[in-house]
Amino acid sequence: MKDNKLHTPMGMRDFLTGFCGAKLEIQEQLSKIFYQYGYSPIECPTMEYLEVFEGTGSVSPQQMFCTQDRDGETLVMRSDITPQAVRVAVTSFDETDYPLRFSYTGNVFRNNESDQGKLREYTHCGVELIGVNSREADAEVVALAIRSLLAAGLSDFRIDIGQVQFFEGLFEELMRFGMDTRSCQKIQNYIIQGDFISAQRQAEKYALPENLRTIFQELPILIGGKDMLSKVSSLIDNQKINASINDLLEIYNILKDHRLSCYINFDLSMLGHLDYYTGFIFRGYTHGIGFSLLGGGRYDKLISKFGKECPSVGFSIKIFDLLSAMQNLDKIRPQPRIETLVAYGREGRMRALTTADALRAQGIGVENSLIDAKLDVQIQYAKRKNMSGIIYFFDSENIRLIDLIDGQQADMTIQDLLGEDKEEAACRGQASSFRTQQSEEKEEV
Repeated sequence: MKDNKLHTPMGMRDFLTGFCGAKLEIQEQLSKIFYQYGYSPIECPTMEYLEVFEGTGSVSPQQMFCTQDRDGETLVMRSDITPQAVRVAVTSFDETDYPLRFSYTGNVFRNNESDQGKLREYTHCGVELIGVNSREADAEVVALAIRSLLAAGLSDFRIDIGQVQFFEGLFEELMRFGMDTRSCQKIQNYIIQGDFISAQRQAEKYALPENLRTIFQELPILIGGKDMLSKVSSLIDNQKINASINDLLEIYNILKDHRLSCYINFDLSMLGHLDYYTGFIFRGYTHGIGFSLLGGGRYDKLISKFGKECPSVGFSIKIFDLLSAMQNLDKIRPQPRIETLVAYGREGRMRALTTADALRAQGIGVENSLIDAKLDVQIQYAKRKNMSGIIYFFDSENIRLIDLIDGQQADMTIQDLLGEDKEEAACRGQASSFRTQQSEEKEEV
């Protein structure tokens, strides 16, 4: 029988020291680039009333973790942060504050089926731009997504942008030739699932003209540059389709001014939920990885579910997927390690602790030894931790410097080492004596 206290629930995981350090560093870099673009952080509760997420279309009810509080209200562990940001915009700000630029970092929870092998807890970092309906706003969000991946340390990636109105126009054309709403919905679901063959077969049940049949035959390859958009425009003349293509070209031209268009591909086969996204939509990919690292787009109807009409656009980065991709590409930067152990006897404890604090105040990491043991035991411990040196305090004046790289040891007084009785000077002497290499490591990173 499985002992549950020794296991994490299905779809949950622990982040161990090295991976967790990289995760926190990436989140810090993303928060910094968000701030530099003018996006202010918000933090929302892990649990919300069901009504915050109900009917938004971002996550199905079956994917939500629900419970009841003592008053009988249904609570949900947040499955998406965007509806929370919209709730904050409606309840805490008014139109005079617009546009609102929010950023966030938080965990979301989705009750995925256990046999799918998917996680049920994710960390998302993202932004929401509320109150502006323009291609300038759309391009800024894409530019920020690109800058975010670059800030995290990823360089080999692409951003695919599409337009859900392309499919709205395509479905209009299908219904002109006798296709019913139910069949259009089936095709939409197939495309969302990436099952283009089934979408094509469903379309071929109807007597469609050659141009529409060609569109469905080429759905999987409607990815590329401006030539691909021109080809689609020549195949079909529909107001929404033409508007969607012009919309994508305008965003692309603005990104050229951002000098970021080299990361952009067009993908007309990209389709989100039509009741959620209302305009352009985009996802980020890196080579050799079969899943998206980030996703976003325009969702102008969402805020209406909270009692207002207001345009909105945003994106979120899936931190675990980003880390996995960077790990596969050997892009995770090594975490700086502690180089020096500060050890002491009872008589040297006070001076050792104050010296260690002085080193930390200068940005140098040192570890206090908590082992009440002989010096040779301290040496073995430091070697196991792959440290470079030890400062051993016999008392408030006398110390021993031990270089674990070449094995040299030297006994001296604090004054001999520092040349002055100032704790703040400790970092200079010890950094040199024990090859802390902190500054060198930072430069290499």
